[in-house]
Order: sequence, then structure tokens, then C-alpha cells
Amino acid sequence: MLRRFVLPLLGRKLVAELAGIRQALNQQTLILARLADRLAPEPVDDRDSVKHDTGVTHLDVNDALLAQAYIARTQRDTGHTPDDDEVLIYLADERTTDLHKRLIERDEQLARLAESRA
Repeated sequence: MLRRFVLPLLGRKLVAELAGIRQALNQQTLILARLADRLAPEPVDDRDSVKHDTGVTHLDVNDALLAQAYIARTQRDTGHTPDDDEVLIYLADERTTDLHKRLIERDEQLARLAESRA
């Protein structure tokens, strides 16, 4: 008989406690979101302006410098202004060349380490 009265009371108390915990978590989440917005706001996405100005959806600073140097060098040497496809091919070749050099340097360094251990 006692269980009949105690279990529903405990159930209600448990539900009330869980509701309080949920409310506290919601408040904490809102406060943390406001704090995060104030301390570390989301970066401004300027891809639309870059795409509008250059036709490129993403512009890496190093790639931009390489591309500008290539365009200036090509214009100076040949008088021809390279189009977007030529610039992209040049950048892809530069990445491949750079990767190849790094792999060769790493193999040479591993060979030197192996010789020093022997």
C-alpha cells in the first residue's frame, strides 16, 4: 500500500528535478553561445567578394602571390597575359615540383640518418 503512494511521488520529484536540470543546461548553453560570439565571433566569409573580383571561389595567399608573379613574368617575357586555365596549370605544376623536391630531400635525409647509425 505504501508503495502505491511513494512511487508516484518519487516519480514526480524525479521529473521535476530533471526539468530543472534541463532548464539550467539550456541557460548555460545560451550564456556560452553569447560568450563565444563575443570572444570569438565567426569569421567573415569574404569568398563571395573574392569570387566576384577574381572568379575564384577560394584564394590562398601563397597561391595568389605565385599566380601574380607568374602573370607578371609571362607578360614581361612574352607580352601575353595568361588566362585562368594557364594560371591554374602553373600552380598545379608548382605544387607537384615542390612536393617532388620535398620527397627527394626527405629520402636523402633518411639515407644520411641510416649511414650515421651504421
